[in-house]
This record gives sequence, C-alpha cells and structure tokens, in this order.
Amino acid sequence: MNLRKALVGSIREKCAGKLHLKVDRFIKALKYLDDRFELMLVGDGPDAVTLLRVATAEQVAPRVTFLGRVTVEELRAITSQCNIGIVAYSPVGWNNLYCAPNKVFEYAQAGIPIIATDQPALQELIEGSGIGVTVKAAGDAEQRAHEYANSIRYLAENAAVFRSKIPQFLAAYNWDNESRKLLKCIEALSQDSV
Repeated sequence: MNLRKALVGSIREKCAGKLHLKVDRFIKALKYLDDRFELMLVGDGPDAVTLLRVATAEQVAPRVTFLGRVTVEELRAITSQCNIGIVAYSPVGWNNLYCAPNKVFEYAQAGIPIIATDQPALQELIEGSGIGVTVKAAGDAEQRAHEYANSIRYLAENAAVFRSKIPQFLAAYNWDNESRKLLKCIEALSQDSV
C-alpha cells in the first residue's frame, strides 16, 4: 500500500484551556512513523496555532498540512486523497463520550479505514464493525502518541482487511435501517404515555 496521508476532520476550539480534540497526539505520533506518513488537518479555530506549534516542536511540521475551512465538496475531494480517517475526541463530557460523529460515516463512504479515540460509541461503531481501530484518549500524551503511531502503522498494513468490512458497515448503518429503529422508539414512547 502506498500510504501518503491521513486526515483529521476538524480542529475545534479549546475546552477549559486544553486542546478539546486529541489531534496533538496524532501530530506527535508522526515522529514515530516514517516519512511516508503525512497528516492533513481540515478546519480552523484557536487550536490551529497551538497545533502548528506542536508540529514545529516535534519537528514534523513539513509533514502536517493545515487546510483551514473547506466546503463540503472540497472535503469530499480531500478525503478521497487520504488513506486513513482520524476521529479524535477528548474523553471529557457526555457529548464526547457518546458521540457518533458524521466523520465516521463520511470516511466509510469514502472507503477509508478509521482510527479513533476510544469513546464507547466509537468503539462500537468502528471496532464492532471491523472498519478500523480505536486508541486511548486519556493519559500521558507522549505515551499515547507512541501507541497512536503503532495503531496507524497496523491500520496501514492491514488496510485491505478493514476496507473489506466497509460495505457491510454501510449496509447496516443506513437511513432505512436507522429510521425503522427510530420509529420503534417513538411508537414505544407514545404507547407508554397512553
């Protein structure tokens, strides 16, 4: 496999003075990966400056591309150039712990395997479906960066296996199936209130 790029879906604002997303650990992971690996960051916000500083301090800045805000059409084109999709969330807050971000589905539709932080919903979606791997979000940044690098390398080496599971994932998680589940929940709630 000729791996050239990994993609992060967005850069977000700071949360309580700390990086809200764990994107910095993916930047740090680059120093443990050979030069075939590059990182493309899409989005902007106050963290972009901090992340650029991290890339410079880790001496990987030439391998990190900051694309800023892009249109949906541009995002699709960028995603199609990537080999791995990254979904990174802090393990703080209910929204982050139980999220099911659109990025998972965008990457799956683009046919690329995913590496994500280990929130319960992401573990169920990604590892449960076999379309990628999850990594610990909490803990020492340097230790996590090394683990992230190992997981990225593993994902790259086994990309064909992960890609082969994506059609099943997309067939299971589509609006027809999800709408039936939603209607059952609504019907159950309406019967309980009667």
